[in-house]
Amino acid sequence: MPELLSAIFNGISIGSVLLIAALGLAIVFGLMGVINLAHGELMMLGAYTTFVVQNLFKPLGEFWFNSYIFFALPMAFIVAALVGLALERGVIRYLYGRPLETLLATWGVSLILQQFVRSVSGVLVIGILLFCLLFFGGLFFLKRHSTQTIKSWFWG
Repeated sequence: MPELLSAIFNGISIGSVLLIAALGLAIVFGLMGVINLAHGELMMLGAYTTFVVQNLFKPLGEFWFNSYIFFALPMAFIVAALVGLALERGVIRYLYGRPLETLLATWGVSLILQQFVRSVSGVLVIGILLFCLLFFGGLFFLKRHSTQTIKSWFWG
């Protein structure tokens, strides 16, 4: 009998998670006309952020470790929201009204996010941040200065 109750509880628990995921897909498609296959990965990023915050609080002592959840939950929402915003601004915005293209693009983003979480380390995060700083700093620099000014620096 306890095994039956455990199986029922596990079934309801897994079913509720799948229901939330399905409702997320339905709401996003109904409101935006976009099939977003990366919404589960956004939930994964929130869970991974909670895990990272927990590991950061572990060496701080028992009091801080017991209260990490109060810091982890807001951080999970912030990280998921920022990645979702970047996804919308960088990919989805250009694909409104084309469900097949959004399906493929968000599937690709979901694969990228899955691989990122598998292979993330401190060195990788520092490398990505340094790349973004140099790349977007270079773009800002090039937009700020005209082509003629840059040519005169190199060719007199």
